Amino acid sequence: LERSVGRFAQGGTAEIAGGWGPEGLSPEAATAVASILADHGVAPGRVALVLPDQAVFMRDLILPFGQPAKVAKVLPLELESLLPCSSQDLVTDFQVSGRVFGPERAYRVLAGAVNRERLSASVQALKSSGLEPDVADTARNAWQALLGAIRGPVPEVYILLDLGPDGPVAYLVRKGQ
Repeated sequence: LERSVGRFAQGGTAEIAGGWGPEGLSPEAATAVASILADHGVAPGRVALVLPDQAVFMRDLILPFGQPAKVAKVLPLELESLLPCSSQDLVTDFQVSGRVFGPERAYRVLAGAVNRERLSASVQALKSSGLEPDVADTARNAWQALLGAIRGPVPEVYILLDLGPDGPVAYLVRKGQ
């Protein structure tokens, strides 16, 4: 993967026991990631957390506006009737993917929601292990989210922690190699 301010290359992978459960990311998995990195001389640092697809509610919505501030304001209300729990129990995000062509002005919005407690527990488990998650996204958007979230100089080391269906996999991304 390339980025205008530097180059990314996959530096290594490690399979990790434990992972995403009813409470979120297990503390054991977070500790294992930090330990594996330390064993390879890598100081714990920034982490992009890839949430398992089965943990994220995804909905494709059509809204009469596409301004991000308006979408953010109405999104919890729009999702409330489509999801099996209260929108207050969820962390939501969205992407306006473009206009819908037709006689009426409308916009296609891809919305995602994840259980707030599970996400908070996962972030806390990582922080307790010295890992600082600054991006959480679905697998289909993780690399894009990772690259889009980095502003300024590309970090020397970045960890992408994928909590996929076959168990967690940590990707170590090193600048320029």
